[in-house]
Amino acid sequence: MRILACHGCDLLIRLSDESGVVSLCPRCGSVLQRSRRTGIDRPLAFALCGLVLFAIALTNPFLAMKRGGGVQETTLPTGIIELWKQRLCGLGSLVFLTCALIPLVQLTGLLYILAPLRLHMAALAKLVAESFDPRLIWDVIEEDS
Repeated sequence: MRILACHGCDLLIRLSDESGVVSLCPRCGSVLQRSRRTGIDRPLAFALCGLVLFAIALTNPFLAMKRGGGVQETTLPTGIIELWKQRLCGLGSLVFLTCALIPLVQLTGLLYILAPLRLHMAALAKLVAESFDPRLIWDVIEEDS
């Protein structure tokens, strides 16, 4: 058992270590503690869904123009290629980095860190997190304990 002060009224309360319990302050009714059952599952599911939606966003047309009875559709990769063909290399590079490369690196990096944690290989996850972002080490350590 541990003692926590209520954020609403500063009453000191002993909290139980039971999982799946929401602790409320008896004086003011503020939520003191919620257990997190889905520690790794939720971010892993979000990262997987993000990767699927990212693939859909890259392959589906986002702009369609009608000219003389014909329709020309543009996807993000074709837009980037057209910017390069028109010698707008700086703008094409910026669009490529911000809309394609950086989101892909973030999503795959997140999966690369979360998958070993989900498979209970915390040592590998710590090594990966260390190389990816030094601030993530503490999150990995907290999740492991």
